[in-house]
Amino acid sequence: MIGVAKKRTVLNALILGLSFLCTSELRAQAPAATPPKKPAVNEAQAFVDDTEKQLFDLEIKAQRAAWVEENFITLDTEQMAADANQEVTAKGVLLSRGAHRFESISLPPELARKILLLEISTLLPSPADPALQKELAAIETSLEGDYGKGTWCPDGPQGKCFDVTALGQLDGPQPRSRRVEKSLGRLAGRRRSYA
Repeated sequence: MIGVAKKRTVLNALILGLSFLCTSELRAQAPAATPPKKPAVNEAQAFVDDTEKQLFDLEIKAQRAAWVEENFITLDTEQMAADANQEVTAKGVLLSRGAHRFESISLPPELARKILLLEISTLLPSPADPALQKELAAIETSLEGDYGKGTWCPDGPQGKCFDVTALGQLDGPQPRSRRVEKSLGRLAGRRRSYA
């Protein structure tokens, strides 16, 4: 058993050494790369204009799908919202990465602000793999829908249960102190139901 482990260690060291030598040899043979040309201000302006148009169109589509999903929570509407969210997030991450090439030039303040906002706008960066993007978007949308599907059953599962819209309509007029106390109890119950 020890002999096999030694052979693997020697083999791994040999492979690592050969890959280092090959890489060094390739670097020595490759011609010196010319440094990339600094982008111009007009390129940055064109990039921002194109980005704004692309994201505007995608955001409208995503917001429409999100509105439908938030008001009619079903598996189908969650999937529609997830698909639109995936598209917006993937494009946003791609454009955010592209905006970094303008960091090295001096830009007018408004353009510099737009580039900066684009660079930092991605709240939850999307993975590069489309399958993982789809999974992440589905999880995000499902979490949003879980709130609307949530119920609170103060008397247990066999008793009367309330959804998110019933919080202000449970009881008739009560003194303020009693309303606050009941509301806090309901909120604590809602938190427990999600845990």
